Amino acid sequence: MPHAQKPEFIGRHPAIILSIKNDPKWPHLVVPLTSSPQDLSEPTIVPIEKKFIPTGKPSYAICSHIYSVAHSRLSRPKYKMRLTHDKFELIKIACCIRLPFSPMQIS
Repeated sequence: MPHAQKPEFIGRHPAIILSIKNDPKWPHLVVPLTSSPQDLSEPTIVPIEKKFIPTGKPSYAICSHIYSVAHSRLSRPKYKMRLTHDKFELIKIACCIRLPFSPMQIS
């Protein structure tokens, strides 16, 4: 029986890597990006201006869909995307909104 994969797992997909270390033995946490229009009233959606995206399309970080991805499944993009510190902070906050605890409770 052939192995079937869902369409979202086939091909390359842009994402923001949240992991601190670039270590091949550990999976990376990533936030997927989409260029499909999103509901900006949703607090876990962070708009990413097109100046940060190599395709030049406005995009959105879907911070409610954090995935764990094996290091071997990541590939370097042709053009690196560099977010500002402030934009990355917004993404981190949006990622924590749906957690059942406050990030400050972990120490």
